[in-house]
Amino acid sequence: GRGAMINNFLLMSKFMWRQGYLKCPTLCSDDTPGDKCTCFCPSTISDWRLNAQNSGMNDLTGAWITKFKDAGNTTEEEVWDELCHVGWAGEMYTSAAPLDPLFWPLHGLADKFINMKRLMKDAKKTVLDESWGFTHLHQVPSDTGVVCDWSGVTGEFQMPNCTKKTCPGHKEFDIIPFGNFTGTDAPYYTNRAFYEFSYPNNDDFPYIYDTYVDWPGCAAQNISWWDV
Repeated sequence: GRGAMINNFLLMSKFMWRQGYLKCPTLCSDDTPGDKCTCFCPSTISDWRLNAQNSGMNDLTGAWITKFKDAGNTTEEEVWDELCHVGWAGEMYTSAAPLDPLFWPLHGLADKFINMKRLMKDAKKTVLDESWGFTHLHQVPSDTGVVCDWSGVTGEFQMPNCTKKTCPGHKEFDIIPFGNFTGTDAPYYTNRAFYEFSYPNNDDFPYIYDTYVDWPGCAAQNISWWDV
């Protein structure tokens, strides 16, 4: 639908940003004109055909460029130009997402949802498959199979070194850089170990929600997702 098209359009543009084809200001003063404080594609790398090939955009399954072209009745070049002009996407568009206040209620709600589901599963009131699995889909612009190394980038328009691979961190026994939550536990956790540690009935868990049964937003829409 239209919502999916918009989301994937932003993800395609973010794919370009991660590889250096799209540049976004890191800071804008209050008096900076709006048209000077927005993401753009530098003229030095404006060959859209070459960029589409080198960035791996053409390799993404799902034919997103074609979908955008057909939906807007435009050319591929015009689609590329639009991908270079996403306006003011905000911190949620970049790796600085935690700076956006919306980041915290979104992730907090997701945390509360999954803990509620785990408790309801234990009470045999719902079904939840907790086996670990992560499948790279490669037909969505957020799972591109491209990793970029920015460590050698010094100039504003210098490009990173990008290769075809997948980022570590998603698998069951990948190490996450957090730990020692109680002062006496492990300094680092695997994804699975942290998932087990964060079980809402774990007495060592350092925080818990005051309620899992009060969902005013769901009640207002007559939604009770935990019953399915």
